[in-house]
Amino acid sequence: MKWAPKLKIESNSTKVKSCFNAHMNKIRKTYGKNTLVNLIDKKGSQNLIGKVFTDLFLSEHDDGTQHYVWFDFHHECRKMQYHNLSKLLMSISENMDDYSSTQMVVKKDSDENQTIEAQSLQNGVVRTNCMDCLDRTNVA
Repeated sequence: MKWAPKLKIESNSTKVKSCFNAHMNKIRKTYGKNTLVNLIDKKGSQNLIGKVFTDLFLSEHDDGTQHYVWFDFHHECRKMQYHNLSKLLMSISENMDDYSSTQMVVKKDSDENQTIEAQSLQNGVVRTNCMDCLDRTNVA
């Protein structure tokens, strides 16, 4: 097995678009608003995948409830320059603020009875997209 297997993109564009749309619609239905952060390289075979992903998103899903950012992690953070993640955070901070957070309060009525009351609910997520994954995703 190669470290970086040769890229193969499905040639049936109708099938690709259908699968992508089903995935995006499920994300929207499950999580509400979301920001998609593409962490893959803007060179080589990853660039090709990134362009296809970008085109698919912009063609039907750039509707105000879903946002898209392509952040070339390896380029921006090369040589341990992780402070450059601030560029990514700045580009999605307004969306993250809008998504809020879930805050629950536990109230004890008695020693045996308690109720949980929602003070606020999160209404969006940040979804990352990566190739060899966990290094970039975990850092971001």
